[in-house]
Amino acid sequence: MYIIIDKKHIVIGLAITLLILVEFAATPLGNVDFFVGEGGGEKFGKGDIVYLKGKSLLATVVLDVKVDLLYPVESGRGSIIVLPRRTITFSGIKTIAEYRVQENDPTGVYTFRITAWDTNGNLLGQVDISFTVEEEEQILPFQAIVAIIAAAAIIIMAIAVIKWRKTGEEKPPIIPESAKGSPPELGVYPPELGEKTLVVTKPGTISIQGPGGATETIVAYFQFGSQIIPVSSIPQKFGREDFVGKVPADILNKISRRSKPHFQINYDYSRGCFIIRDDQSTNGTYVNGEDIRGKGWIELKNGDTVNLAGLINLRFITGPEQSMSPPSPPY
Repeated sequence: MYIIIDKKHIVIGLAITLLILVEFAATPLGNVDFFVGEGGGEKFGKGDIVYLKGKSLLATVVLDVKVDLLYPVESGRGSIIVLPRRTITFSGIKTIAEYRVQENDPTGVYTFRITAWDTNGNLLGQVDISFTVEEEEQILPFQAIVAIIAAAAIIIMAIAVIKWRKTGEEKPPIIPESAKGSPPELGVYPPELGEKTLVVTKPGTISIQGPGGATETIVAYFQFGSQIIPVSSIPQKFGREDFVGKVPADILNKISRRSKPHFQINYDYSRGCFIIRDDQSTNGTYVNGEDIRGKGWIELKNGDTVNLAGLINLRFITGPEQSMSPPSPPY
């Protein structure tokens, strides 16, 4: 009788053998193979239970077994006994010890150290079975992700609404046709100036086109001692950032930030003058000693003194370019 084995049967046999070897990648001691879980080299996370098992190589094997657990060397925690010395009968696969990984346990390589004796009390030896504890990746649940996205969307919408409201508040109202032709009263926002009405050609120098079409170039800046703070835009807001390096640091904190300006200036060409307004500053704006908080737009003339928070005196300088020199950098 002949037995015919083709290549297909050989491949299947090799695959089955490999699976058995992988499943029981074990360390033998006293005719028993010891291994962790379903095979060697297992990786575990916090809260997992690690099982130490033994598989007898004979029909029945009786041993005295003691198991110690060695923590990772770098943790400095030493070892604990997970199975005191005990007589165990092995027949097939048997779980002999287990360890639940605690939340406060360190990560790294752990070792089950197995000591075995025969039934006469003779020491057979020791074997080490290692396993690894790793930090598990924290994955946000779907509900948490949805909540985060929704919160981000609400924040973005809120920021957009705030910016839109601020833009609407800062836009000057259009003066009715009936009001044009006569200069507006003090405290009333000036008429819309239009892009061609006022042009800042360089810091401290402004080109003004009046209603009749005539163009005039004016110089405008604030003087603080030897320091110059030019008018660089119309309208222009002034805050703490404009005075950095120009006033002492202890005084600087008394001035409101530019995001919520201390004061601002504009130009009313219908009256041919600059105007100034306190923007609800904490410590006040004074023109020639007069507190202008809550008074709207006030005329600002050449030589006027603008006091901030009762601590800083700025002298406003303005006039036609042909009669005076514009400020020179550094500002």
